Amino acid sequence: MLDPVQISPLRLSDVEAAFNLGFVEGWNQTKEDWLRLLKHQPDGCFGAYNEGRLVGTVATAIYGSELAWVGMMLVERECRGSGIGRKLMLTALEYAKARVGTIKLDATPAGRTLYETLGFVPEAGIERWEKCGTPPQVGADSVVVDTTKVNEICKIDRQSFGADRTAMLKLLSHQSCAQPVIVNTDGNACGYAMARPGSRAIYVGPIVSTNLLRRSSLLDSMVGQFPGRSIYVDLYKGSSASSDILSAKGFVKQRDLTRMYWGRTSRAGLSPSIFAIAGPEIG
Repeated sequence: MLDPVQISPLRLSDVEAAFNLGFVEGWNQTKEDWLRLLKHQPDGCFGAYNEGRLVGTVATAIYGSELAWVGMMLVERECRGSGIGRKLMLTALEYAKARVGTIKLDATPAGRTLYETLGFVPEAGIERWEKCGTPPQVGADSVVVDTTKVNEICKIDRQSFGADRTAMLKLLSHQSCAQPVIVNTDGNACGYAMARPGSRAIYVGPIVSTNLLRRSSLLDSMVGQFPGRSIYVDLYKGSSASSDILSAKGFVKQRDLTRMYWGRTSRAGLSPSIFAIAGPEIG
């Protein structure tokens, strides 16, 4: 009997349906996030279609010649338990491993078991922290970020993250809802912070700094631009900074994620200079 569920490249016309799948599950991603992923990796985003209807998604992002990130893995609640998630992940794995030797993702507790059966290995923890307030304004204008500032951010990130996310960060800058903040030590740029609107909260991240003392000021500078708004920060637990920084500013821990890898071991995404990640779907 022909399987009614087919895995195919995600189409631009599916963005609305893909967004709705995540929103129903409480995700913070927006339609613009999906458009960014499709622009970054047009042939690396996939959908599960049941008689033409989108019932599941997964996306990949290739960073240079060594690392891929998998995210946006979701199956409609009514269709779970039928192997669709495994099919999506196998498709993403085949796509990514043909291009790089290391594949990473940030797993929810619900997804971790599947990923382990596919050979993913836990390597670090992520914590979602939330500051309650009013949700972002729908359709709010993004800010224009100076090219020089974006290039500086990309330079810092290459040194700290351990892989080349230049293309992704440039696309991310177009979604900025506040000017990114860059801090310096002895005249040299040592850290940065960015923020973008989510469907439920402002997402603050990445926050990266090689100077421990500047991370709190980076967080303050960014969070201070959104008084009274709901804000999410995904704290990297391998950071040399403590979650006390967040709790002292009124944030409350919401949930845990597990950073996992497949293939060759890699230090990408594991630097202690990473305070907050760029997002579970992009590392």
